[in-house]
Amino acid sequence: MLAANITQSIATRLALGFALLVAEAILVASGVFYFGTVGVMDRRIDAKIAAISNRLVDSFKNRPIEELARQIGLELNDGIDSDTEIFLVVSPAG
Repeated sequence: MLAANITQSIATRLALGFALLVAEAILVASGVFYFGTVGVMDRRIDAKIAAISNRLVDSFKNRPIEELARQIGLELNDGIDSDTEIFLVVSPAG
């Protein structure tokens, strides 16, 4: 009998309603922050890849491929992002 009275109480229903509203607001705010952060990180990574690629292309455009290979070896062993770096060198024909 007491449980039936508690769930029919306006105060209980208001408290549960506000709790659900706060939980939904927290979920929406968390989602916005998460996707915003992921977007910023993606753009930063893309910009870094483009910068390194452009620098290598500009620096070694008219030089022997061996010098490019040496520079890539230095890039891979410089201790910066060494565990996640991958370089692929292709000819103009692909």
